[in-house]
Amino acid sequence: RRMPSTAALQTFEAAARLLNLTRTAEEVAITGRLDVATPEAGPDEVGRLSGAIAGMLGALRRSRE
Repeated sequence: RRMPSTAALQTFEAAARLLNLTRTAEEVAITGRLDVATPEAGPDEVGRLSGAIAGMLGALRRSRE
């Protein structure tokens, strides 16, 4: 049995991180809570998106104060 390639593992990891980010966004949409933890930000596209969502949630929290 062959081991998965590095590219396949990276794709799987990115998909899992996007799924977590989607769940976070859905939780915010359903509950209206802005204190939901976002997945860790990072230098790749998924990480940058996570950081942007965390920043957006922070700005929305501050605007409600």
